[in-house]
Amino acid sequence: MKRFVFISLFLFTFAFAFASGEIASLTLNGTPLSDAYFNVDAAVLQGYLNDTLGSYQQQGISLDPYFSTQNAPSQIELKYNILMNLLDDKMAGYYAKENGLFPDENEVTGYTDQITAGYLANPQYVSQIEMSYGSTETFWRIIESYVRSELIKQNILMTLVADYPASFTEYFESNKAEIKDKYEKVGASHILLTSEASATEIKNLIESGSISFEDAAKKYSIDTGTAQNGGFIGEFSRGQLVKEFEDAAFAATPGEIVGPVGTEYGYHIIRIESKSTFNTVEELLNTNAYTNVARDFQNEVYLDWFKKYKANSPLGYVIYDPELDLMDRLMKSQTSGEDIHDFYSRLEGEIFNSTGEVKEDTTAFAAILYLMISDSIMQPTLDNIQKLQYMLDARSNLPEEMKNLSFDALEAALEETPDSTDDKIMELKNNLSTLITYSHELGVFSDEEIKAKLSEEQAYRDGRYTVIGKVAGHLYHLIPNSETALEYLNKYSGNDPEVVFLYTNKRYEDEIKPILENEELFQSYLSYYTTYVGDKAAEMLVKYPLVSIENRLKENVIENEKASDELKLKSIKLLIEAYNKAGKLPVDKGLKIDFFSSALAYSYYLDDFVEKGLVEESEIDTLVDELLKEIEALENEE
Repeated sequence: MKRFVFISLFLFTFAFAFASGEIASLTLNGTPLSDAYFNVDAAVLQGYLNDTLGSYQQQGISLDPYFSTQNAPSQIELKYNILMNLLDDKMAGYYAKENGLFPDENEVTGYTDQITAGYLANPQYVSQIEMSYGSTETFWRIIESYVRSELIKQNILMTLVADYPASFTEYFESNKAEIKDKYEKVGASHILLTSEASATEIKNLIESGSISFEDAAKKYSIDTGTAQNGGFIGEFSRGQLVKEFEDAAFAATPGEIVGPVGTEYGYHIIRIESKSTFNTVEELLNTNAYTNVARDFQNEVYLDWFKKYKANSPLGYVIYDPELDLMDRLMKSQTSGEDIHDFYSRLEGEIFNSTGEVKEDTTAFAAILYLMISDSIMQPTLDNIQKLQYMLDARSNLPEEMKNLSFDALEAALEETPDSTDDKIMELKNNLSTLITYSHELGVFSDEEIKAKLSEEQAYRDGRYTVIGKVAGHLYHLIPNSETALEYLNKYSGNDPEVVFLYTNKRYEDEIKPILENEELFQSYLSYYTTYVGDKAAEMLVKYPLVSIENRLKENVIENEKASDELKLKSIKLLIEAYNKAGKLPVDKGLKIDFFSSALAYSYYLDDFVEKGLVEESEIDTLVDELLKEIEALENEE
C-alpha cells in the first residue's frame, strides 16, 4: 500500500435527518454521467455537514440554518460550499478515470477499513456515529469518499511533479521569507519587570545560580498569566508577539538567557526553550515544519492544475436539491456580474403563482433570499422618502420671505449666509443646504413637486410591501420560531393587526416580562440605569417600554376595526398582565399606583367581550376587586 496521510474526522453528537438518494450529479456536455461514482449522495453530504457543524460547536458557535452572521456562515452556505468541494473531487475523479489514475477499489477499501476499524469496534463510538452520521454505513462511506479523493489527488500530483526534489526546492527558495515567517518557531519563557535595572539585577541572580529562572518568574514577574508556570510562554511564530521580543528570541539559541528586552509592556528576561528555524531545504527537512510546507507546496501545485482543468473542461453539474440549486444560481449570478434586479425578478416569478400568491412549495431559503434582496432593492425608495420629508420640513421652517424664492435665489441666499454659532443662523443654513442638496438629487423643488414625488414614492413602497409581505408571511409560517422571520414579518406587514400583536408579544415575552417577574434581574438593571438617569431609572426601565407596547397595541389592534375580537382580547389581557406585574415591583408608591391603575383601566375594556362569550363577568369582577384593593392599600400607606 502507498503511504497515506489521513487527517482524522472528529465525531460529534448531532441528530439530523438524513435524506436518501443523489443530491447532485456531474454532467458531461450537460448530460449527467451514468457512473454512480459521479453522483453526490445526500446522506454523505449531510455527514460532512454534521462533522463541520461539530467543529463549530466545539468553538461554542451554533450556526443558523439560513441566516449568517459576521462571524459564521449559515448552514445552507456551509452545505453549499461542501457540495462544491465534493463536485470538484468528482471532476478530478473523472480526469483520473480518463487517464488511468483512478485508485484501485481494494486499496480504497483497505485504507477505509483501516481508519474506521477502531471507531466501529468501540460501542461508545458506534453510538456517537449513529447519532452524527445516521448509520455506521454512512460513516464508512464518508471515510471511503475522503480516502478515494485523497488518493486521486496523490495520483494526479505524481504526474504533475516529475522531479519532486527540484520542484520543491524551487518552491522553497521562491517563498522562503513567507515560509519562514509562517513556520519557524521558538519556544520561550520570560520574566516581565517594570524597570530595566530590576530586570538586569534579577538576570544576574539567575546567571549566578542564586535563584532558578522558574522561581524568579514565580516571585518577580508581573505577567500573572505565565508567572506560576515558571514564565513559560510556549511556542510562537513571527507576527504573534511584539517585534522586540520576537527579534531577541529568534536571534538566540536554545538554553540562552537574553535581555533585558524593552517592549511596551516592560522589560523581559527571556530564556529560549526550543527553536525550529531553517535557511535551506536540508535544514527544513529536519524540522516538524517540513510536513506543513510540503502540504502547502502540493496544494498549490494541485490547485493551479485543477483551476485550469476545470475552466477548460466540458464537465458541469446538476443540483437536485431546490435550496442548494438556488444558492448555486445566486453564486453564478454574482460571479457573472448580472444585475441583481434581473435575478430578483426571476426569483419573484418563481415564488408567486399566476394569482399573485406565494406558491406553497416555496422553500424557506427562497423566501429568505427574496427578502434579503428586497431589503437592498427597497432601500433607495426608503431613502428618497426620508429625503423628501426632510425637504418639506426644511421648507416649512424657512422664513416667510424666503418660501416663495426661486431655486437660484435660495442658492444665493445660502452662499450669503455666514458661518455662525447662532442657533437661528445655523438652522437657516442647514435648511437651505438640505433643500438645495436634495433638490439637485431628486429633481423637485416646490412644495407641490415635493409632495407629488413623496406620494409617488410612498405608493410604490406600499405596493411593494404588500407583495413582499406575503413572502414574509410565508417564511414565518415555515419557521415561526425564528426571530429574524418575525422581524421580516413586522417590517413588511407591520400594519397588520395580527403581525403587530405577534411582534409586540414577542418583545414583551423576551425583553420586558423577565424583568417584571425576576426581582433580582430587575434590581440589577435598576442599579445600572440609576447610574445614568438617577431617580428616573424605574420609569426608563419599566414604564417607558410598557407605554411603548401599550401605544402600539392600542392604536393597531385594540382600536382597529380590522382586528378580530380574539386578537383585541389577547392584547388587552397582555397589557393587564404587564401592568399588574409592574405594580408589584419594588418601586415608589406613585409609580406602583400608576401601574395598577393602568391595569384597572384595561380590565374595564373586558366588559365589551362578555356578551360575545369570550370573557366571564365573574372573571372581570375578581380582577377589578384585586386591583382596587392594591390601589387602596397603596393610597392608605403613610
